[in-house]
Amino acid sequence: MPRDLYLTLGTAMLLALAIWVFPNQFLWTKFVPKSFLTEYFPLPFAPGWFLVSIILTPVVWMERSIKRAARNAYISVVSSALVIVPVVLYLRDERITVTNLLLQLIWVKCICVPPLMAHILLKKLSRFVPIVWRFIRRKRSAVGLGSPN
Repeated sequence: MPRDLYLTLGTAMLLALAIWVFPNQFLWTKFVPKSFLTEYFPLPFAPGWFLVSIILTPVVWMERSIKRAARNAYISVVSSALVIVPVVLYLRDERITVTNLLLQLIWVKCICVPPLMAHILLKKLSRFVPIVWRFIRRKRSAVGLGSPN
């Protein structure tokens, strides 16, 4: 099996585990319960965003192509949400109706997609770092300052 498949499956399993362990950070509720994560992150979405950004780091940054990285990360988010959200709803004794399930899946995507987009944006911007350093070196050598050390 190729490396990107391992990364996608591993990320999907880690994200499913995070949703199972911290369901209050990923599933929609009428109030945000107090947990150890909400003490450090004051915004209501911030604990979920923090967990997702840590979990998505390997699948995004170990892939060379930005398109494949985005595709693999999105596949891992969608597959883990489709599998674990009904299980967590069943374990929490909530009703599993079509509307509730769709609402929860949309909510999980609202929690997981912003960190994914931030990772993709940072990966795109990181492509320009060598170009900028080359430009700075040329300007410094043209002025007579030498190479930056």
